[in-house]
Amino acid sequence: MADRPTITTVAAGAKYDPDTLNGNFQALRDAFDTVIGLSGTGGSNNTATGDIDLGGKTLRNATFSGTVVGVDWKGAWATSTAYVVNDLVFVTNTTYICVVAHTSGTFSPDLAAAKWETFASGSGSFLVATNNLSDVTTAATARSNLSAQENVVTTRGDIVYTNASPAAARLAVGTANQVVATNGTDVAWATLAAAHLPAASTTAIGAVELATQAEMETGTSAAVLSSVGNMYFHPLMPKAWIRFTDTSSSTPTISESYNCTSISRTSTGVYVVTWSIAMSTTTYGVLVTALHSSQARAMGKSQTTTTTTVQCTGGAETAVDPDAITIVIWGDI
Repeated sequence: MADRPTITTVAAGAKYDPDTLNGNFQALRDAFDTVIGLSGTGGSNNTATGDIDLGGKTLRNATFSGTVVGVDWKGAWATSTAYVVNDLVFVTNTTYICVVAHTSGTFSPDLAAAKWETFASGSGSFLVATNNLSDVTTAATARSNLSAQENVVTTRGDIVYTNASPAAARLAVGTANQVVATNGTDVAWATLAAAHLPAASTTAIGAVELATQAEMETGTSAAVLSSVGNMYFHPLMPKAWIRFTDTSSSTPTISESYNCTSISRTSTGVYVVTWSIAMSTTTYGVLVTALHSSQARAMGKSQTTTTTTVQCTGGAETAVDPDAITIVIWGDI
């Protein structure tokens, strides 16, 4: 927009001054000459000589009749081709933009002659020409163009790992309850073992090994755990026991027992228990108690590795059949 012209005020009644009037008219004309759209001689528009300053207002009813200049992708550079300004071509991992219209000859001299400028550059293989995926018919060709490895997995559950090549390799799905283990170099399926887990302690969760019979019989290891099935191997645990009543019968009634096959009465106050396990020696310990309405005493009489014989006497050391007898044995089996 034009700057506001400076006008000299002519006072009323002043004598006519041609210079002042001509100066005012010249200032107005100079201001109008900077306005876009001012019609000149013959209806032509003038050329603005100053910047447009809208003062924060909107330019309305304006018509743009120029040309928006953009770039035009031409693909790979080719010889004997007419290029115009803003054409883009691709040469050896670099994109160039034409800055001087010309018909191409050899690219290097054209570049040296400043007909091209670098638009973008890179390295490696771009997806153009033989490297793009739109002009191939098989996945294998596409992978080859991209130097990509073929998918190595074939079955649900397969695992991909890096082999010694190094390249992607397939670890086929393992069997139930296997775990992936490593030797520090490669991986493989392995059966879950205590070696794969940290050791358990009184303060840490981990793997615990079940004690063997020999470890239970020794009874000193704090690194193994007894199971329900082998607990009785420990020296502190009874190996067998029985409680029976109806002691005057030839076959007394067993009320409770463990590792016991049978009980029989051979005479008054004498009973033979047959165990379902065999003790390793005949020197195992025996505990016998008797329940009787009057004074009675029960004791071991004889024992083999599979049987224990006990007897019960009254106050006069005569044999009696008590109301109930309990027998417990300890030792090695």
